[in-house]
Amino acid sequence: MYTINVKVTVNWTLYSKVATPSLEDLSILLKAPGCNSGIKYTVEEENYTVPTFNKLGFITFNFTPDIKGLWEVSLLVSNTEIKAQNIFVQDPDSKTTKFIRNSCLP
Repeated sequence: MYTINVKVTVNWTLYSKVATPSLEDLSILLKAPGCNSGIKYTVEEENYTVPTFNKLGFITFNFTPDIKGLWEVSLLVSNTEIKAQNIFVQDPDSKTTKFIRNSCLP
């Protein structure tokens, strides 16, 4: 669970067993809650580690959600969705109160 106005990092792991996509073919589609279309972002070079035969590759995407609800973050290769991740965002919980019995205290 994530909270509004706090940076979220989404990661994808890439394996070398499949054809390695070029940086130009990669993009991220971010859909806000209640939206059918999204905003497309390019993958920055510093957020892409190319997989090799002995090392996993990674793609990292950061965003800061500004509304609560279910966000969808999709990895696109040549405009084809490869993997989508759902991120549930809510308001910070400042109303929960915990009570501890005196017998539990040192």
